[in-house]
Formats: sequence, C-alpha cells, structure tokens
Amino acid sequence: METLDQIASSLRALRKLRGWTQEDLAVHAGRGASVSTIRQVERGAQRPSWSFTVAVARALSVDPLALLGNDADGVGGGPVRAVEAALPEIRRVVMTYDCPREPESPPRGLNELGDAVDEACRMRLEARYGQLADVIAPLIEEVCYAAHTLSGQDRERAFWLLSAAYRCADALVYKSGHLDLSTSVIERIGWAAARCNDPLMEATAVYVRAQGFFDSDVPAAGVRLLSRAAEALAMDAAVDVRTASVYGALHARAAVLAAKGGNANAADAHLSIARGAAGVVGRDRALLYTYFGPSQLQIHELAARVELGDGPGALAAASSWRLPADLPAERSSHFLIDRARAEVWVGAYGSAVASLLEARRIAPLHTRAHPLVKPMVESILDRLPRRSQEAMSLGAWLGLSRGH
Repeated sequence: METLDQIASSLRALRKLRGWTQEDLAVHAGRGASVSTIRQVERGAQRPSWSFTVAVARALSVDPLALLGNDADGVGGGPVRAVEAALPEIRRVVMTYDCPREPESPPRGLNELGDAVDEACRMRLEARYGQLADVIAPLIEEVCYAAHTLSGQDRERAFWLLSAAYRCADALVYKSGHLDLSTSVIERIGWAAARCNDPLMEATAVYVRAQGFFDSDVPAAGVRLLSRAAEALAMDAAVDVRTASVYGALHARAAVLAAKGGNANAADAHLSIARGAAGVVGRDRALLYTYFGPSQLQIHELAARVELGDGPGALAAASSWRLPADLPAERSSHFLIDRARAEVWVGAYGSAVASLLEARRIAPLHTRAHPLVKPMVESILDRLPRRSQEAMSLGAWLGLSRGH
C-alpha cells in the first residue's frame, strides 16, 4: 500500500496537470469530494476513502489506481519498490566481489547456476525488473563464490556466468538512475569477463561499458573503445554466427555514439558494417545475452537518425518497419521512445504520446526510467491542449505537474 505522502503527491500532480485549484477539483468531483477532504489528502493527513478516490478520478479522467499511486501497469508499486529494496544487497555483493560469503546451504552445481543465470538474463531482456530484483543479488553471490572456489574450465565457466549476472544487476541500477553504482557494476562485468577465457564475453563487456559514453560529453571515446573491440573479431565475424552477433552489436552501438557526436559519416559507416554482420547472423538472436539481428539493426538505424537530429529521416526509417511480436520488451521500448522523439521534432505530438503509451505498456519501468522521457513529455504538455487526456495521464504517471 502506498504511503500518505505518495498519495498526496499523486493527487497534487494530477490536479495541477488539469490546471485546477483545489476548489475547482471539488466542484468537478461533486458530492464525493469536499474541499476540506481534498486539502487533507493533499497534505498527507488523511487516507482517501474509495468513494472519494472514484469521484476524484472520474473528475480528473484517470484510473483510480493512478490516483492512489499504483499504476494499473504495475510500475508504481511492486517493481519499483523491488528494485529500490534490492540496491543495498546489490551494492554489497559488488563490493565483496573478491571475498564472497560462503553459502549457508550446499552450493548449486554449475549446470543449475547456468540455468538460474539464463533465467535472470531473460528477465532482463523482457524488462521484468521487479522479478529480477528479487533474485539477482543472492545469485551473484552464489556464482561469485563458485568462481573463487572452482578450478580449471569450471572456474572459467563460473566467471562467464558471473559476468552475465553482473550485467543483469547493471540493468537494474542503470535504469533506476544509480549511475555511480552502475559504474562499479560495469567494472565487475569486465573483471569477470577477463577471467573466463572467452574473447566474445570480453567484447560484450566492452559493449556494456560503452553505454556510459551516452551520458558523457565524449561519445567519440566510446566509438574508439567499441571499434577497437570489434577489430579483434573482424576475421571470424565473416564466418561465425556468434562472433558476427557480437561484432554487429559493437558496430551498431558505435553508430549511435558517432551520431550523438554529430559524425554522420562515421555513423553510416558503422551501420553499414553492422548490416553486413546482421546478414551473417540471419535472424534476431540473443547470443551471449546480447540481442542482435535485423530488428536490432533497425532500432539502431532509427536511434542514429534521431541522435543526428534528422526527424523526417528517423520517421521514414520507422515507418518502413513494424516491431516483431517476439522482440524483447526492452528493445521494443527503445524503438518506441526514439520514434516518439522524432515525432516531437516534426510536431506530431499526438503520435508521440501514442508511441510513449505503447512503450509504457510494453516495458513500463524502463520507459519511466529513460532519461529523455520526462523532458519529452514536459515538452508535449507545453504544446498540446489541456484536453489531451492521454498526455495528461502520461505526465501524471511520470510524476510531472503543470501549474498555471
């Protein structure tokens, strides 16, 4: 159940999005909500009754669950709280990477641990972050203990699994905005990958590390990092599907970073190489838990056009392609958010809202955590008329308010 402060914040945000005073809300809600009760609820001094909630939600044209702070899609409740609750344990297991605790129960074998990591990685790709948060810290600790106690090829396998498990943790902390912790987790991803005797896993660690350059003012450095990792794989990428998948992913990410730096020629060159790798891979795959294939290439082509500020070109790329039904949720939401950015640039605000609502439906926590979504919705709210219920609902879900 949400706290009184959270309910108060939700009500204030929803009311202000309508541009209403407390008195205005009371008038529109009718007998079900008096001014005095509205004031009490907005101060966090009173929990609203269900009749009050229904009356006010009807007046505001929102779902009653949004008013209570529990989004119908589940983001306002369990998943967000689960991620926040998991952070202390994630921080602990990241800190104790070289001195993990001995398990209290008999440790599982490598095959069982492999199955557990595989399931965690599926949760990451499908943006099931609440479920992932519940399991990832103890799983990392268990795999880390195995890596430190096994020997030979078993040790290398354990470190391979550990690198993949750390990546799952990074998805949680990065997307919830804890960039300092994300930096530490990314270091652990590389540390474990360097000990598993698999050049492809080491290259995958570089792919993850490069995400930090999207938040920096030196995207060209990220391009250099990715290009260097890809160069080591170039020969085998022409004939081996696993290598081609990682190679293509590296160049696809390099293309977007090059575009972010304003280098259109470099972006096109990296996309061309990634396109060739996608031809070798043949179909969309999640090899080494890194998704790549024709669909991922389309997503990165759109992202590159958006980063270059080419709204019409981005929309042309988006309009010629439809999201596959089996595309992982996280990937789908990336595409929809970038499409919304392009739609905002060309003034198609209603279409942008529709794209963001679809992204929210597919991957709600990822959509709300995306650093560009809130500013985009604020921009939309400044341009759309107040009667756009969809835009106001989206703003309320993001915790935005709009005073007049």
